[in-house]
Amino acid sequence: MSGPEEQPDQDDAVDVYAQLEEAIGYAFTNRALLIEAVTHPSHRHESDEDFDNQALEYLGDSALNFAVASSQITDTLRTPEGICTPIRSHLTGNNMLAVIGKRLKLGAFLRLGAGEARSGGQHKEKNLADAVEALLGAVHLDGGFEAVRIVFQRIFAPELQDLAEGSFSPVQGNLKGSLQELLQKAGLPPPNYVTHKPMGPDHSRVFKVSVYLGEIRFGVGFGSRKQVAEQKAAAFAYHYIDDHGLAHALENPPDAEDFPELPNF
Repeated sequence: MSGPEEQPDQDDAVDVYAQLEEAIGYAFTNRALLIEAVTHPSHRHESDEDFDNQALEYLGDSALNFAVASSQITDTLRTPEGICTPIRSHLTGNNMLAVIGKRLKLGAFLRLGAGEARSGGQHKEKNLADAVEALLGAVHLDGGFEAVRIVFQRIFAPELQDLAEGSFSPVQGNLKGSLQELLQKAGLPPPNYVTHKPMGPDHSRVFKVSVYLGEIRFGVGFGSRKQVAEQKAAAFAYHYIDDHGLAHALENPPDAEDFPELPNF
């Protein structure tokens, strides 16, 4: 299947694609890839063009997952292994991608068929999420993974900042309750959370929380707030049990060296 031909600007006075490039922080060498990324299948079906953004979406999905995984071992996140997967799922899920698409005002750039446009296709979350992935796929083909990494850091900046500061975690309100529910179903008492003495200066305190199952410590978490540290400790314990099975985990609890170290806040 042939790729798209270079398209004229939608407005002679305003280069709308340059506006999108500015929003994502990347200027394409091959502008045709950008046009392909914002071309919905409905446009191809209703035109004589033989391309849409589905192939780029497929590539972009892989590029995004690799960008997230790479960021988790940098100073941006330094994510403990036990919560890498839920964080990656959170950042790469359709709900988050739709949020990114809305932030980029991506709907205004989508090339839609007439029927899809009449049905509000520029506002549909699936279309926005797919187009974000397609954009990343296009960036990868145009500039390689380093370009993808830069675009990822830019368009996900608020979410990455929240994760780095510990002010948000995809496990908040989830795995702490899930850990307690898991133990209750097994007829075991609820976990016990112990808060250690706060560390650091008053304006930048770091809380450390340990979670115990009976007398055995099963997780440690750090955070700028006690609640965040509790959630991270619960996440470590929950994923350790989930990975090993409850019976095996109780007989072979995690070693102290398995726990996350104090991060830089």
